[in-house]
Amino acid sequence: MSDPQTTTSFYQIPPMYGATIILVIAVVATILKKSPQMNTFLVIVIGLLVGYLFVLFMNTLFPTINSTIRDFRQFIYFQYLSGQDTVGYIYVYPPLLVVFIIFVILLYNRNI
Repeated sequence: MSDPQTTTSFYQIPPMYGATIILVIAVVATILKKSPQMNTFLVIVIGLLVGYLFVLFMNTLFPTINSTIRDFRQFIYFQYLSGQDTVGYIYVYPPLLVVFIIFVILLYNRNI
């Protein structure tokens, strides 16, 4: 019995796991900065334990965080695409800009 929070695929990592990786890297870097002589195996175990506890905490406290972030991402992407469709002059603007730049260059060189 697996819920959507813990299933993942190679091409799409849920945002919670990205936050977990950043947290684990920060914890391990802090441990190594505070006591550089600590055993490497112990640092790895502490990092994995902190990561596991963070994922467990997030799954318990926020059960729908990944779907909410995914819906928000899809909403932003939809707004971007619908905004591109409503702007009709975007297809005409680049050629006009090129013509304007050539006109300014010719005007500056006094060839017109």
